Amino acid sequence: MTTKKILSYDEKIAALKLGTPKEEAAKCKAAFKRAGTDIGDLCLHIHHEILIENLHESIENRIEYILKTKTDNIPLRLRLMRPFVLTAQMKKNKELETAWNEYDKAKNECDKAKNEYDKAKNEYNKVWDKYDKAKNEYDKVWDKYNKAQDEYSKAWNEYSKAGDEFDKARDEFDKTFILLYPKYFPKSTWNGRSILNTYES
Repeated sequence: MTTKKILSYDEKIAALKLGTPKEEAAKCKAAFKRAGTDIGDLCLHIHHEILIENLHESIENRIEYILKTKTDNIPLRLRLMRPFVLTAQMKKNKELETAWNEYDKAKNECDKAKNEYDKAKNEYNKVWDKYDKAKNEYDKVWDKYNKAQDEYSKAWNEYSKAGDEFDKARDEFDKTFILLYPKYFPKSTWNGRSILNTYES
């Protein structure tokens, strides 16, 4: 069995054939557009010292921030900042695929619970407004308010439980993916702590 050569940081940089900041920004935007990535989806290297995380703002905002405020390694930051996509090669690894499926299932359940929570919260707010305005119908509205509050509490508990399951599944997925990352991204400069040559792995 042939052992693949482990590239040095400089060799990886050369292999990446980085373009200008403008070119890399365009490629980055195109990659996220192709993947249809939304806020909340998993992404790689949104921050240079974090391997994988959920997107918390539009990718356009993040790219703009990097272009305007960073003074070093801008093409590298933009090249490695990508949506996470489970490739056909990754799917061959049953452990990784299982962890991904569990994460995806937990995320869907968490999203559903969040939607129910939002609906209950909106109803709660509507009823509270009615209660506040309709003093003459205080008793009726108060009953509705209590019911809405119960539903709101129930939905919040479900959402919290789903969130805990989501966090557990995400932790398991992260552990699995971190171990397998070098196999699927051999040219990446990620050393376990950063994509920059700041720390030794």
